[in-house]
Amino acid sequence: MSIVSKKNVPVPYSLELEKSLLCCFLIDPSIVEIICEKLIPDHFFVERHKTIFKAIQELYNNGKPVDLVTVNDQLEMTKKAEVDIFDYLYYLTNFIPSSANYVYYYNQIHSCYLLRQFINACEEGIRGAHNKEDISILINNFNQEISKIEDFNKTSTSHHLSYHVDNIINELNTQKPDKSNVLLTEFENLDNAINGFRKGDLIVLAARPSVGKTSFALQIAYNILLKKDTSSNAKVGAFFSIEMNGQILSKRIISANYDVPMKDLINSAVQSCDQAKLWGATLQLKRSRFYVDDSETQTPASIKFKCQQIKRERGQIDLIIIDYLQLLQTNVNSQYKGNKVLEVAEITRQLKMLAKAFDCPVLLLSQLSRNIETRDLKDKEPKLSDLRDSGAIEQDADMVLFLSRNENKKSKGNIILSIAKNRNGPLANVKFNWIGEYVKFVECDENT
Repeated sequence: MSIVSKKNVPVPYSLELEKSLLCCFLIDPSIVEIICEKLIPDHFFVERHKTIFKAIQELYNNGKPVDLVTVNDQLEMTKKAEVDIFDYLYYLTNFIPSSANYVYYYNQIHSCYLLRQFINACEEGIRGAHNKEDISILINNFNQEISKIEDFNKTSTSHHLSYHVDNIINELNTQKPDKSNVLLTEFENLDNAINGFRKGDLIVLAARPSVGKTSFALQIAYNILLKKDTSSNAKVGAFFSIEMNGQILSKRIISANYDVPMKDLINSAVQSCDQAKLWGATLQLKRSRFYVDDSETQTPASIKFKCQQIKRERGQIDLIIIDYLQLLQTNVNSQYKGNKVLEVAEITRQLKMLAKAFDCPVLLLSQLSRNIETRDLKDKEPKLSDLRDSGAIEQDADMVLFLSRNENKKSKGNIILSIAKNRNGPLANVKFNWIGEYVKFVECDENT
């Protein structure tokens, strides 16, 4: 059932469903404990129902019992009671014979609420368009509202512990570890240490400027998305670069993985002996499912919107790389605008949610604080406290990797990749050689 708004447009709403759910609350207190925290007053369209639910919510939050008398008293105490409210509450307690179908009532009311929110977002966008507001602001605002609706629409993924235990036993019985939720970087020593990138993880790769974090991220992208398979079954990935344009990034991919000197690509003077490599590279890259976005301005909402477009087109998205955190902007309506620490905290939280929403790893590049350069030569190894702008980076990240120059000239490798945080494994160092001519990293045999 629906009622009609002032513009004669039906509003998603059901009077019977709202009465039924309130009846469940009043006749079966156990249902309040199960559902109350999932609801907000605006789930109810009728103002009277909204007021009654607020009273139920207040009783529940204060640890008080919920029934016809206590709800009426709560309304009286907060001066929200209407003339016939007790009679109406009594009527609700007899509205349905049983509370058995409470889940159905909740799901239908939740669905109506989301539809109303979607209508509001669309109407606000239309109003702004008629007022000739800035299109980029309108799109950002709309994306942000749609993201809120999507987040609120998430269904429960709660399982009893036995569900996960059974999966572990099945995995052990097959003697084959589950690799379906892991992307291998194809750097053997690194994969041995971290067991690949896990779906839903936020992975931070941090370094001081000019150490090579963009090149390292591009190699990981190539290894995961292009090295093995360019068929229709290949992995799908997106690289969001706020600092470099797509042309330069593409040249770096070609140089690092096809051994064409970077300076020749920059100067458009590829040697004849490298022409075959170049054509081979272009053919393979054209068949890939790798997207590069070099927009100058990016927010978590804009990245999510673009990833949704890729997923609609390709049916999946397996890896998201963002270069880099300190150049990202908060969403237009952020309450933290102007406070860099709180802005970064909000961004990392939203990017962690992005990883979970798309069920894929998000590799986030980040700058390290300048403090590292003021320390003694023997203490140059990056620490988690060196992450620039916010401790929330360390908190939200599932894994933190540091790239730094190896100051020990006697040991192999001129670059050290430090695994400084790893929720699902050990900490370790992996040594690489940086080959500047081809802007590439090569793993060393010797590792600690």
